[in-house]
Amino acid sequence: MDNEVSEIGKLLVHLKEAQWHGDASGAKKLRRTMRNKHGFYISDFDNSRKGFDRSDFEKLIRMGRIVVTGRWIPAMALRCGAPSGTTLPLCRARRAGS
Repeated sequence: MDNEVSEIGKLLVHLKEAQWHGDASGAKKLRRTMRNKHGFYISDFDNSRKGFDRSDFEKLIRMGRIVVTGRWIPAMALRCGAPSGTTLPLCRARRAGS
């Protein structure tokens, strides 16, 4: 469980570095990894274009907007409407009203 949270945090650090150095293709690859491997979409939490980083991620965990459950299913199953009773991934967005 902590491994996935840690890995997403590291990917966010690398993403910030890629953006800082103007490496658009590297940043795109890192975002793709977060989406495909972890089911983590920055746009679920931030649309400001100011940049989402590790501290933002950790703040959302502390606030309870991201819930670490310790269970995992493939990200695509969750995004495509997994059947009722399916376990949730490690990092799950808690959307407004839920």
